[in-house]
Amino acid sequence: MDHAFSSANHAVVKHTQLQQKLKTHLAAMGFIAPSAIFLGVFVFYPLVKTVYYSMFLTNALGQPVKFIGLSNYGTLLQDKFFMKSLLTTFIFVFMVTLLTTVSALALAMVTSKHLKGTTLFRTFFASTMGVSVSVASVLWLFIFQPTTGVSDMVLNLLHLPPIH
Repeated sequence: MDHAFSSANHAVVKHTQLQQKLKTHLAAMGFIAPSAIFLGVFVFYPLVKTVYYSMFLTNALGQPVKFIGLSNYGTLLQDKFFMKSLLTTFIFVFMVTLLTTVSALALAMVTSKHLKGTTLFRTFFASTMGVSVSVASVLWLFIFQPTTGVSDMVLNLLHLPPIH
């Protein structure tokens, strides 16, 4: 009798654990759903549509007219200007990645040392992280304001034409 009670109790506990897992998964899906919908609508759907349209000849309105398969990609890979731009893009990405990683590592090393002036450097370095894009935009608007902006004042002092 004790074994039957234990088995039934175990089944209830197992069922409760499954319900708890289901609730957790549903809650997780609820949090992920807005991002998944946003990505689906604004990233994946346009990506699929672009690949679809790339396999067609289109008219002046951009509507697919004739299916040509992968021949557009073959033409693209034979174009010397495309290959040059692809190489330039890869070089740019490599250099930007390399330079930002090395400079970030160097700045991190400087901020971790206890040298003279490190506290001031840390203050300036960290303050840039606190300036939001909107504040930076307003500052640039003041700098480039056509009538009273700092940039035009400096250019005027140097007898250079103003920036319009």
